[in-house]
Amino acid sequence: MTKLYELLGVPFFGASGTVEISALLTKVFKSIAVTQVGFSGLMLAVTEDTGLAIGTQRSDFDIHGLLTFSSVCGIGLDTVPIEGNTPFDKIVHIMRDTGTMAYRLNKPLTVRLFPVPNLTQGQMTTFDSDDLCNCAVMALP
Repeated sequence: MTKLYELLGVPFFGASGTVEISALLTKVFKSIAVTQVGFSGLMLAVTEDTGLAIGTQRSDFDIHGLLTFSSVCGIGLDTVPIEGNTPFDKIVHIMRDTGTMAYRLNKPLTVRLFPVPNLTQGQMTTFDSDDLCNCAVMALP
C-alpha cells in the first residue's frame, strides 16, 4: 500500500499528505461496483503490509498517526505490535480514543493490538508466519 502513497506524491507513508491519500484511496475502493462484505476499503494492517512494516523500522509514523490515517478509512488500528509490558491503562486509553473517534465520525473503528512479550519500542518482532511481516514494536504514549 505504501507504494501507492509515494506514486500519488507523498514522500513516505506518514508524511504530510497521508490523511488526504488515505481518504482518496478509500473513496476509490468504495466506488468499485462489487458486493462489499465486512470491512471494505483501505486497511492499514501494520504486520500484514511490508511497506508499513518497513515504516515502523524508520519511525515514519506513530500510534496516533495510524489512528488519524485510519479514521478516514474506516478500519482503525489494525495488527499493531506494541510493547509486551504495555500497562493496561495505556491500552484502555487508546481504545477510548478510538471509540470516541468512531462515535464522533459515526463509523466503526477497531483496535487490534499485538502486545509482543519481552520486546520494547524499536525492537524487531520475529513472527514465523507467511501472513505476518516483521516490524519494529511501537509504544503507546
